[in-house]
Amino acid sequence: MKTKFCIMFAGVPGSSKSPIAHHIGWNLGLPIFNNDTLRTEVKEDLLEFNQEEYEKRRDDRIETLMNRGEPFIYDASVDRAWGFHSKRVEETGYEVFIISMDLGEELLSKIYEAKGYKEFSKLEFRQPEHDAFLEEYGHFVNLHINDDNFADRLEISLSAARTWINQ
Repeated sequence: MKTKFCIMFAGVPGSSKSPIAHHIGWNLGLPIFNNDTLRTEVKEDLLEFNQEEYEKRRDDRIETLMNRGEPFIYDASVDRAWGFHSKRVEETGYEVFIISMDLGEELLSKIYEAKGYKEFSKLEFRQPEHDAFLEEYGHFVNLHINDDNFADRLEISLSAARTWINQ
């Protein structure tokens, strides 16, 4: 059974990373580091968003979490920052379970509409980053959620993570 691990995600904004993270966290009793909450914290503290301050807080908190050696869920996409995260994982001896959100444009558009996102085009800008991540680091991905299994994503993710943790 694994004891020093992190569950991470790859995927574009709005692709259901947070619902999956919370479902797994709730069912397995794992703490969640939520990137969006940290962005909101920075905006509220400074009354504007500051990328440098956000990155400093993010990096400090991830380092603190990993130095504790306890399992947790990283509710954010590792697409753009895999170099940073993979280095920290290696340095701290963490095992990583990556769930990749590989959703098509039509399904993403429907999800965005359901969430009230006004302009799909503003949110799809990271799709090339996700595709590049998969091309270079896809062999690290443990589970792919796609259009065909999206409806069952919560239970599929929980079951796969639970099985992996218990190996």
